[in-house]
Amino acid sequence: MDSINQNSIKSNVAAKFTAPLQPTEKKEEKKETRKSDEKSPKDSVNLGKAAPKEQKLSPDKPLQALPKPPTPEKEISVLFYMHGQYDDIGESTAEAMLSLEKAGSNENMNVVAQLGRNPYKPKEEGEFHIPVDNDWSGVRRYKVKQADHNELDIPLATWEKMEESIPDNPVLKFVLGNIYWGMDQKDKAVEFYDKGKELGLLDYMNDYDSDWSKQVRKEFDEVTRPYEEVSAPYKNFASEVKETLPEGTSMGDPKSLENFVSWGMKKYPAKHYMIVIMGHGGAWIGAAEQTPAKMGEAITQGVAKANEETGKEEKIDVIMFNSCYMGNAESLYEMKDAADVTIASENYARSGIFGHWGMFLDAMSKDIDEGKPFDGKQFATEIVDFYKEQGKEIKDNFPEFSNWKESYLTLSAIDNKKLNKLAKSFKKFVKTLNKYDVPEHVLFREVANTKNYDSGAHNPSQLFGFYDTIRDLGDFMDNIRQNPDIPIEVKDSAAHVQENMKEAIINEQHEGQGMEGSQGLTFWGPTNAVDIAFMGQRYTDDVGKFSKGTGWGKRLTEAAQNIPKPIMTGFMDCISKIRALNAKLKDENITEEEKEIIQQQVADEKKKALEFKKKMDFTIERKPLENLFKKVRGGKMDLRQTGEIGKEMVDEIIARDGMA
Repeated sequence: MDSINQNSIKSNVAAKFTAPLQPTEKKEEKKETRKSDEKSPKDSVNLGKAAPKEQKLSPDKPLQALPKPPTPEKEISVLFYMHGQYDDIGESTAEAMLSLEKAGSNENMNVVAQLGRNPYKPKEEGEFHIPVDNDWSGVRRYKVKQADHNELDIPLATWEKMEESIPDNPVLKFVLGNIYWGMDQKDKAVEFYDKGKELGLLDYMNDYDSDWSKQVRKEFDEVTRPYEEVSAPYKNFASEVKETLPEGTSMGDPKSLENFVSWGMKKYPAKHYMIVIMGHGGAWIGAAEQTPAKMGEAITQGVAKANEETGKEEKIDVIMFNSCYMGNAESLYEMKDAADVTIASENYARSGIFGHWGMFLDAMSKDIDEGKPFDGKQFATEIVDFYKEQGKEIKDNFPEFSNWKESYLTLSAIDNKKLNKLAKSFKKFVKTLNKYDVPEHVLFREVANTKNYDSGAHNPSQLFGFYDTIRDLGDFMDNIRQNPDIPIEVKDSAAHVQENMKEAIINEQHEGQGMEGSQGLTFWGPTNAVDIAFMGQRYTDDVGKFSKGTGWGKRLTEAAQNIPKPIMTGFMDCISKIRALNAKLKDENITEEEKEIIQQQVADEKKKALEFKKKMDFTIERKPLENLFKKVRGGKMDLRQTGEIGKEMVDEIIARDGMA
């Protein structure tokens, strides 16, 4: 969601209350100049605004004979790649520009953005909506200009007056609690939180789509609407459009990212560069609709093009993902050459993080004003610490609101130059598994026991759950080391993976609710042949350097090949029938009676498919196909003793090898 400030007016109130709301900071009166605040003792990131350097006087008429002095190189250019061409996060991505303008470019820092938007679509019928910058659609580039946007802030007294008109609205109580918490009036904040809970706030949070929740939201919208309407003129961007890209430009096209990187570095040179990717992410599937391999290539090619034209040898210091699930070993390994440092989360993130950049940019600007050069590792460390403190505060004070307040449940800063060693140690781990013939069921039971990040987040794969197969790499290695049935040599190789993982992680936090067991990086850990059947080839194609280079992809494929073919075929037949039946249900001429019959057929096929899937689990102890083949051919096994799965295996052997 959008999150500039908790007492800000926001255009989409409905969207605002489906995502976590961050505690506010105390609002200051608007000043004519930007002054630096003192550094917060609890946050390593300074949230104050930087003071401008003294302005030099210039003559009324410049001396035409003198050449114009060269523009001094700025300390850093921050390039925001803002993929808002989604229906669900498009508006919050656009509103992030308002946060960027809270800081804007200055004499030490370029803030540059490429924003892509689709035409606005209401999320609910009859939704009240205030356009963001006239709701234009397309792709535009900006050099971000500083603008306070203080006109978007609702005064505390106004919120209190609204509360008098709807005293039983739990959402308004929650908003007031957040405002008081941000003003450091914590007793007052808790008082409003408690009132909200008494009025059913937790029921609202847990069942957002109920009729009662919709009524609560409608009541809130009606009261806040007049203030939303007043804010309309102030939701326009102050920044000048530098380029409007051709109609049909897709932010999901790696070429679009490549061109933006090249353009930004050429037009806005600096000593250091950072890229922020805003958009959906999905671990090794990628972010902003781009696979990790293609995204990494796009960034490196963009840098190379810029350097070719400028004659410089610049690089990207930091990539930060304002996206879900990108703290993934496979994904980061594919992009390791694109930057020195990557900041990403193992789990999902809230779009409220888009609105934090105003304070982050101000903090960076203040440090530069004080003569501190930009340091990518230090910046990454401080960002992780900031979210760590935020997560602790939430857990310590209002854990029941965690799903609404948490920004990043986990966050890691990775030294990309150390990922080669990590991949090599993982390759050795896989080789050791094979050398000591660790049985599939033993290995994959430990995979199944590993911390996973299943959630209802946007799933780019659109197949099954997917995120239940995204697991913590360190936790997996712990499980391997603690299993008494695994050889000591394999345990030693697992320990080596952990050592290299810790070396690659500059800083990490997992303070989010339920994130115990997280250690900073994930890997793909499916435990069923269904996942390999649908995603295995994509895994090889999208993150081939890791999946092929380490041998992990081959190990997964071999596990799937041990599943008897009749079982796999039976499952796929069910899937085909379900798809065909669902196609029939879309027929406009279908009768209700026919519809009921087909729906029952779909249910029956799903039940069959589930039974097949249970037999396709890697954690089931079974004889490898080749061993069974040898025993049957050698007359050492009675077919009547093999059981159902064994008989199906034998059928597969006979069909494959022509045995009578």
